[in-house]
Amino acid sequence: MNFEKNKSIEVYFDLVEDEILNLSEEELSEIYKVNNLDDSEEIMRFQSLLGEMLTEHSKGELLKARAELDSLRRKDHEQKSKFNDPKGIFINALQKGLIPRELTMAFRDGVDLSDEEMESILQDLIDLGINIFDE
Repeated sequence: MNFEKNKSIEVYFDLVEDEILNLSEEELSEIYKVNNLDDSEEIMRFQSLLGEMLTEHSKGELLKARAELDSLRRKDHEQKSKFNDPKGIFINALQKGLIPRELTMAFRDGVDLSDEEMESILQDLIDLGINIFDE
């Protein structure tokens, strides 16, 4: 019963809030004048509160972005340390039979793969669920 009462009050306040938000500035000013309220003080208080909320939100967003950036940097560092010798890792995985025989790769005649290309291939193998590390 208490939950239903709280829900009714919440719905009522939402309706009142919507009604207030739909008022024009002139209508709001008239309501303030009729009730002998100083709208400039209320506006300043509202702007101050809004500024505080935006500042807190911005800080939160900056902290979240920083955490994501740190996470990406850690992952990048871990990946780089994992692939110190990408060609050696690939050759080792082939020799130990860690890469399925069904896997086919075409090498360009006379052109060596760069470390970046080899790292990309290793990452693709990991993404396919192939354990390329002898662990």
